[in-house]
Parts: sequence; C-alpha cells; structure tokens
Amino acid sequence: MTALPWTPEAAQLLAAANDLFPDRYHPHLDQRERWQIIDERSGRCVGLDHDPLQAARTALTSARLSHHKVRLHHTPGRTIHLPAPLWTRLDAEAARLGWSVSQLIEQRMEQTLPAPGEHPEAAS
Repeated sequence: MTALPWTPEAAQLLAAANDLFPDRYHPHLDQRERWQIIDERSGRCVGLDHDPLQAARTALTSARLSHHKVRLHHTPGRTIHLPAPLWTRLDAEAARLGWSVSQLIEQRMEQTLPAPGEHPEAAS
C-alpha cells in the first residue's frame, strides 16, 4: 500500500502535539511507505500509519497522555519531573506573582541550596 500524501489536517494535529512539547514530533516516511511520527526526545515512533491523519492523531494522543502525566523543568545540568497537579499549583502561584513557572522554580531552588562553600546541613 502506498502512503497517502501529507495533509494540512495532519499538520494541524502534529502542531497541536508540538504545542504541548515544542519541536518534539516530526513526520517521516518509512521504507514501507508508512508515515512515522517520531518523538525526537526518545527516538521512538509514536504514530505509524499509511494515512498521515491517523498517524498524527495517534501522536497527538500520545502527547496528551504524556502531558497529563508529567511536566519537565530544565535547568543547567538537570531536568526536574513535576507531576501535572504540582505544575498546575506552581503555574497559579507564578501567575499571581507575575512570573513564569521556571522563574518560580529557580527562585525556590536558590532559597534551598547552600551558598558556595557552605556545608549542605547549614542551609536547612
């Protein structure tokens, strides 16, 4: 079976998945003429079908499920995994302060980390 051409509708669904996780999902045609939607972070296929709309639908479903499970906060040298309910609370608190969630997390981390040269127990 030959793959159907990529459609604007499939592109919209894939854009919605990438709205949840920026620049993470990309379409490719495999050797069997199927559309593969690749999760660039994990390298795994999250949508596979001759119909690009179905492949993009599957990828969007995968992105939505992942989005509800955990949110990621990236700092230099580490990634913090935050459950969705915690992210929601932090988002509300950050909005009240006029900050982003990232700014709020960075500020809280600075408050709990020891100063350079300070013993870790002295920070608590």
